[in-house]
Amino acid sequence: MFRRGWGLLAASHTTRRVTITALWCAKRKYGRMWEPTCGTRRRTTVTFSKMWRCRDRVAVCAWVRLASSTSGGSSGSKDIDVVDETKPIHIRVAEEKDSQIFTMQDYIEREEAELNASRSLGQRLSDARDNPVWMLWALFFLSLGVMTVVVSIRVRREQMRFDPKLRAVKAFDSPDGPSIGGPFSLVGVDGRRYTEKDFLGKWLYIYFGFTNCPDVCPEEMAKMSRVVQHLDKKVGRDYWQPLFISLDPRRDTPEKVREYLADFSPRILGLVGTQEEVEAAAREYRVYFAIPDEEGMSEDDYLVDHSIIMYLMDPEGRFCDYTTKEFQWFESYSKLLRRMMDYEREKVRKQRERGGELQPGERAANMKVANIATMLDESAAAVPSREELENARPQQAMTIRR
Repeated sequence: MFRRGWGLLAASHTTRRVTITALWCAKRKYGRMWEPTCGTRRRTTVTFSKMWRCRDRVAVCAWVRLASSTSGGSSGSKDIDVVDETKPIHIRVAEEKDSQIFTMQDYIEREEAELNASRSLGQRLSDARDNPVWMLWALFFLSLGVMTVVVSIRVRREQMRFDPKLRAVKAFDSPDGPSIGGPFSLVGVDGRRYTEKDFLGKWLYIYFGFTNCPDVCPEEMAKMSRVVQHLDKKVGRDYWQPLFISLDPRRDTPEKVREYLADFSPRILGLVGTQEEVEAAAREYRVYFAIPDEEGMSEDDYLVDHSIIMYLMDPEGRFCDYTTKEFQWFESYSKLLRRMMDYEREKVRKQRERGGELQPGERAANMKVANIATMLDESAAAVPSREELENARPQQAMTIRR
């Protein structure tokens, strides 16, 4: 009768109860039951309630097999369900649904999943705030940021307080305007002595430096040479004059300065002087410079510390504007040209308000500038072309000839 396995014959009510109880315990432990085929082809799951109701059956044949983790059908057995066919189909379906049994582990896992899904972001943030370690780290980074801001402000103020070069630049931004410029008397590279009166009626673009400067001065002079090249095409050579004033009277002679400027532009006029003359000119233009003491240094091996500023003076000898090393050559060029155009427009406006006209000499001298001002309004000539901007950076640095 049995194909394989052990058969258990229950001939009495007590035997049937013991058998059903054993099968029910096996189902609770291993989750499923196996029974060999006993004259039926139906495969379902055996439950305690169904087998308890099967009292009218003569015998229950079952055997329980410990299921492996790979497959539960390798033994050739089939899962069957002992069904009371006397009940209606809808009752049997309801009982089948009610027979689904969940283990405690399944219940715990389901409850944990629902709990995790229902937790909101606010609850998680609240848990993080309750963590003292998180609060300590937050306070640490907040304090670090505040200290960084405070220290940077204090350092900047101390630099402005003790660095004369930064004070000189800051003075140019004062609302009342700085008192820059004044009388000077220096010797040019051509051997002629020049004063500030020799340049009245011309714009001046002045730079203070020295010929033995290893890096900064050559870069600034290279930018000045580019400005000279393009500004001469716009306003002419007679309208303005670039100057280079040496701050190293010990080593810079007129011949040495002339050779130094030949590497940049012959249009730049070099001026030298004695220690007293150079100090007087630097004081008038608020230029900071410091030469090391003679003790503890060789005659030709030292550097001069100085401010890096180029001054723009109008034809009346008044300070107009300035540029620094942060300016590119085309920025300096545009700034100078704009200042010149504004000056000429203001001059014409004042003449018209007074009801007068420019004298013939002034009209001839300013005719080219007036034409440039008109062109500037029509085509924005103060802005360099794209080709000039692209070629600006490769030609910034120039080596000095020693």
